[in-house]
Amino acid sequence: MRTTDLQLTAATVLENPFPGLRPFREGEEHLFFGRESQVDHLVDKLAATRFLSVVGTSGTGKSSLVNCGLKPALHRGTMTSVGSTWCIVQFRPGGRPVRSMARAFAEEPTFFCGFEPEGLSLLEIVDATLNMSSLGLADLFEFARFAAGTNLLVVVDQFEELFRYGKTTQSSPDGLSGEAIAFVNLLLEAHTQTRYPIYIVLTMRSDFLGECSQLDRLPEVMNQGQYLVPRLTRDERRQAIAGPISVAAADLSPVLLTRLVNDVGENPDQLSILQHAVNRTWAFWQSDGHGEGCLGLGHYDNEKVGTMSRALDGHAEEAYAALHTASEQKLCAKIFKAITDKGTDARGIRRPMRLKTLCAVTGSTADEVIPILDLFREPSRSFLMPPLAETIDLETVIDISHEILMRVWLRLKAWSDEEASSAATYRRLAETASLHAEKRARLWSDPDLQTALDWKARENPNLAWAGLYRPGFEVAMSFLDASKQVRDRDLAQVEFDRRWRRITPFLAGLLLIIFLSFSARLSDALAPYVRPAVKQVFSHKAEHLSEVIVNGFGFQLAAVICILSYAGLSLGGQLIYRKLVFPTILRQISERPCASETPICLEGSATTPQFGTAIAASASSLAPANLSSMFNSGFIDCLVLISLSITTFIIGLQCAIQFPWGGTVFIAIAYLNPPFWGLFYPSLMVHSRLHRTLGDLVFSIAVTDLQGNPPSFMRMLLRTLSIILSWALLGLGFLMQPFTPGRRTLHDLIAGTTVIQRERTRKVEASTEFSQAAHPMPTA
Repeated sequence: MRTTDLQLTAATVLENPFPGLRPFREGEEHLFFGRESQVDHLVDKLAATRFLSVVGTSGTGKSSLVNCGLKPALHRGTMTSVGSTWCIVQFRPGGRPVRSMARAFAEEPTFFCGFEPEGLSLLEIVDATLNMSSLGLADLFEFARFAAGTNLLVVVDQFEELFRYGKTTQSSPDGLSGEAIAFVNLLLEAHTQTRYPIYIVLTMRSDFLGECSQLDRLPEVMNQGQYLVPRLTRDERRQAIAGPISVAAADLSPVLLTRLVNDVGENPDQLSILQHAVNRTWAFWQSDGHGEGCLGLGHYDNEKVGTMSRALDGHAEEAYAALHTASEQKLCAKIFKAITDKGTDARGIRRPMRLKTLCAVTGSTADEVIPILDLFREPSRSFLMPPLAETIDLETVIDISHEILMRVWLRLKAWSDEEASSAATYRRLAETASLHAEKRARLWSDPDLQTALDWKARENPNLAWAGLYRPGFEVAMSFLDASKQVRDRDLAQVEFDRRWRRITPFLAGLLLIIFLSFSARLSDALAPYVRPAVKQVFSHKAEHLSEVIVNGFGFQLAAVICILSYAGLSLGGQLIYRKLVFPTILRQISERPCASETPICLEGSATTPQFGTAIAASASSLAPANLSSMFNSGFIDCLVLISLSITTFIIGLQCAIQFPWGGTVFIAIAYLNPPFWGLFYPSLMVHSRLHRTLGDLVFSIAVTDLQGNPPSFMRMLLRTLSIILSWALLGLGFLMQPFTPGRRTLHDLIAGTTVIQRERTRKVEASTEFSQAAHPMPTA
């Protein structure tokens, strides 16, 4: 803390006549000027109706008007019809209004003077009486046994809390809790009964007037006794400034007085800022001139005070700058976020909170929180309540002194917006988690998931904080963890597939070399068994035909063996490689930092086309299959084609042996068998119930037209014929796939088709992003 602040604090504890941001308290009526006519109207209206609602915008001085205007006037006997003997009970409703009322009655020393409870505590007795029936206030009045002529005034300050807290507690269909409705009924019944002199006064922000229509009879009663706090006239503003200074026996420059009145203008919200500005001006005058001389313009318009436009924000920043460590500043932000609320009400309202609850919400101890509270409770600031002179414990209610602080202190304004955004994220998460528990919603995927993970890492929410906005914190966190586990496993699978694809070409190349090396030897091994059967059937062409059949049969059998070997080695190798590598990949992905500038996009969402359903998108917007999947699918389909060819070859050979006309059938099968299956197998499979070839099914790819629909039979036939051209160009028709729009091969471009990835959740460009996360590029 600066030396000047220490001097200001010591000098202004008793002498500063301006309260600053906090309302005037009872006992400070000698400093309360400019409201005399308004006090008279309040007394008259309360006498006529016995139910007075003091309504005004934030900053119009409603609480001060009741504390230092109405209450002292009643004690002076201004309401001549009932005398000057009053028992006044004042409280704020909070989240449990009946309980708050009971506590206020139990703590009022004049209400149960000399009463010694047995068994139950006084608070429990009062609480039970109020909850017993709507005539609870009348019962309490009778139970108190006041002296004759004593009147009871019940002051409900900040009545709008009834509606604000109703949004965060279990509420009725009207949006209010059952306790809130019972509380209003207590007030209305106390007003309706005529046996006891019970008077009700409410203070409420005018922007909550519409909320009162939710409650039966309350609007009608309020209309009879409503008092809308008017603006101060220019002369009244002069009195509000000059009066306290004259009480403190100081002199005020007429120039400064005129400047202050002009700076207030016609905005009623400026009255609170005016009180703070003159409080700071007085403090600067004391520290600068030791309280001597006249308060002049130089004490107001300077860098220290900053006039009304900068006084409050600069003073609050000065207090914040006194926090020396980052952990203290972070805790300070959590404290102010907890006791201000824009998450449940965009208008921005206070959220008073007991110290023990505040510690739980911020995840701190009282020893850590209290020093920060004391810094903002100093008399030279009075940003937080209660004042520094009052000792606080775990049951003490902490509150900001005025809502204007939320609108003028720019840092707090930003904190409030951050808290509102954080609360909205949590409520959405908790709602989705609740729906997921009912099997009405899916786990989250990116970018929603990554946004929630970043929020969790940044805000570190806990159960007490979540209770301010919505129940179900544990379910929400479990839902978030489950979503992350599924996302991480999907991304790990993508990275594993990427690494495995690097290995499969070498395996396929090795088997191709084996095939070329051993197909001839396999034909020689089969010759002793095939040639006798061929000679027996085709004696006149036996030698030449047997050579052709042996070589073809050996070639096909070698291909079958190689493809089967590739499939077995690929499957077995992948399983072994998965056992060795996948846990490491999953751990690396799970341990990545949560914060991400670029959302992670998983395919398989609504943007990935479901096969057989038209998708209004171009081929570039579909999820294209990679070349490795197409290559592996082709291997499987070759295996199927060769198996079909061998099967029909054997059938033709048997026909040739058993039937006279079998030779002609066998020759036709030998020459037409491969092209027949090669042409019609893909087209027939795409139009079957599977909608794909077996190879496509295994590797989760599918051939579609450019709209995501199954291609027609003739389009598939054209595509199959075009594959011959892709092979004839030494495979260039396949190799061009990574460089074309939509990753389409030559035969796809010719036939107007594309190959898409289906049913496998994977990340777009996952390999590149994961590699960058695991091995970041060095900076220059």
